[in-house]
Amino acid sequence: MSIRKLTVEDFEPAVKCITACFESDEVDRYLSHCDGRTEAEARKLDEEIFGYIIYAHLMNGLVITIGDFEGIACWMPPGKNMDDWWTILRSGMWRLNFRFGAEGRARYFNEFLPLLNETKARVLGPERDQNSWYLVYLGTLPTARGKGYSRKLVEYVTAMADADFLYCYLESSAFENRAIYERFGFTYKDTIHLKRAEEPIPLEIMVREPNPIIPERAQRKPEVKATSPKLQVQHVEDLKEQPVKAPAAKI
Repeated sequence: MSIRKLTVEDFEPAVKCITACFESDEVDRYLSHCDGRTEAEARKLDEEIFGYIIYAHLMNGLVITIGDFEGIACWMPPGKNMDDWWTILRSGMWRLNFRFGAEGRARYFNEFLPLLNETKARVLGPERDQNSWYLVYLGTLPTARGKGYSRKLVEYVTAMADADFLYCYLESSAFENRAIYERFGFTYKDTIHLKRAEEPIPLEIMVREPNPIIPERAQRKPEVKATSPKLQVQHVEDLKEQPVKAPAAKI
């Protein structure tokens, strides 16, 4: 199954895919299920949030999918971000200030975004913070899990990062996904918490150094290599991922 880079023409199916992938994600629910919203109202807000985020990544980052929109990844390349004013204006993200209620605004703008930005800068350091690949979202549909799709969505970019000797960074809202990310070369660094709900919501911070030594992979040979000398993507057997919540690295 090959990876495909998305364009603005893929906007609607991309939003539908990512919304379905993160339907039960704790961080997603933390941001939308407040201010007295019903489940239907929160679901509609989820779609709006993901719509703005997808469009921002189509403009300034990289959005890739696999299969018939069975999985999706949003990556932010080195030197790029989605919270500059030009991207906020063009993507429509400024509308979130009016779509959130008072509690939602506090959670998203006063807690969530500052915490993620501050943590990334602290963990990576100023230079690597601006010169690394950021896995903002990674998700697969429940029916597509266990097929190795997450690995392919990650390795599409880590191959480029290794070629350029760049770090990769993510936040994950599912503890059980740590082992999966470790198989991709990521290392656990820290845990942060969103604290405005009754129960704190944890986010695990993981970093991938360039060309890591992965014990699992050291014992096997790549089946095929890409023809591009820079994109030496190893096509490996499917990782039998556990049927858990979609991993998330939230913006």
